[in-house]
Amino acid sequence: MLRSYYPYFNSPLDDSLEMLKQAFDLIRKISHEFEYLIIALDEFHGLIENISLYSMPESAELAREKILWTIRDELQRSSENMLWILSTSAGFLVEEYSKADKAFLELLKKMKISPLSKEHSMELTEKIFSKYDLQYDKSILEYIATLSGGVPAIIEKICFILIGKEKVTKDLVIKKVETALEQGRFDEFFYSYINFIVDYMRWSRPTLIKILRCIAEGYKRTKDISKLSKIKPSTLANILSDLRKKKIITRDNELTYPLFKQWLLARPLPPFGAPRKDLLMYSLGITLESFVREVFSKIDKKITLEDGDKYFFGTAKKITINPIKKSSGGGDLDLIAEEITGRIIIAEIKSGKISEKDIKKFVEKCKKISQNKLMLIITGRGALPSAIAESVRNNVIILSLDGLNLIAKKVGMPKIRL
Repeated sequence: MLRSYYPYFNSPLDDSLEMLKQAFDLIRKISHEFEYLIIALDEFHGLIENISLYSMPESAELAREKILWTIRDELQRSSENMLWILSTSAGFLVEEYSKADKAFLELLKKMKISPLSKEHSMELTEKIFSKYDLQYDKSILEYIATLSGGVPAIIEKICFILIGKEKVTKDLVIKKVETALEQGRFDEFFYSYINFIVDYMRWSRPTLIKILRCIAEGYKRTKDISKLSKIKPSTLANILSDLRKKKIITRDNELTYPLFKQWLLARPLPPFGAPRKDLLMYSLGITLESFVREVFSKIDKKITLEDGDKYFFGTAKKITINPIKKSSGGGDLDLIAEEITGRIIIAEIKSGKISEKDIKKFVEKCKKISQNKLMLIITGRGALPSAIAESVRNNVIILSLDGLNLIAKKVGMPKIRL
């Protein structure tokens, strides 16, 4: 609105201040109709920052002072039956405002409202789930509480993308959040957060985004971030120092705001350009079991793997997997997938080295399924010789992580690392 007004006024800041005064006058007039009136200015820094940015961009600091003086004067003229609540999620701005107008903050009683505790986050999630008749277990409430960091707006966004699903599982939450991040459904939320940072730092938005993306990808050392972002080490050191002062990152170069890391990984941002789906999945807490189920569910054409030593530890020379009609898992068996041919693929996933005992237990579980079947044990750390021998005796194929990642590549999924 202020941008559209800009060409019509010689003194746009004066006009903005006049609009503020008239708004306060209107509220004071309304207050006489009530016994008691509570007015909340949520994220009030947005009002101050936007007016100063658009009204006097060449001297935003001076504009900010004048806006704070005006608001302070108008608040002091409020009648006794009015209570004003001014809230901001950008806590570091409060200190900046005290520099611009110390009397402004002295007029207010300052309270810090921390994010919800784990218990209260779970309670909020539970209430939303109950309202929409969603089925879930307690572990889902704990997961959302952790992922959201107790920020109510993030809890609500996560819950609302789950509406319409009968049963909420961790796999479903991960998939829905991942998709929402990739589709840009959190963009407005996090771009606003970035704007708060940019407005109070002397560094440009592209520069900050490059640095934050490097940090999201796990780069900690100034030397590495400097090389990737093409920012001089001395300049970068100053920027990182400013980010720590504003509590955007920790002393160890970790991002502090919940889900911000995941958002940075999901979007095609510089300096890398492409999203990092693999890191996004890890940061959301996807398990190896969930990854395998998703990989197999995406198989829609015949896939053949050949290289007995590299992929199968000598338990097979090659395997062929036909398009998958449906897949499930998560109980006694990590994966049960039905091919269009009717053959059943049964898989168990082990992150450690497979033993002979593991094979025997797996074979016993597979006896429940009498149809034609392909039995796979997927391992991230190899297999003992006795396990390989037991596999050959029972027609079980041991699939390596390299083999799994090759299948993932063929269906357009990223690699998984252990």
